[in-house]
Amino acid sequence: MPIAVCILLISVFFFSSWTITGLLVDLPMQILNVVISLLGAVTLVVVLAFAAWAFGE
Repeated sequence: MPIAVCILLISVFFFSSWTITGLLVDLPMQILNVVISLLGAVTLVVVLAFAAWAFGE
């Protein structure tokens, strides 16, 4: 379980930095990049969390 928690915290950190970066740069151009980054981050979180849970069990 601690592994999954660490992964989630790291993912949230990157998720936040990507979102802030996307808002600071030209917004219209960056919206798509932010969406792709968020989808990638969510997918990564789900896969890693499931892997950590599976190996933890």
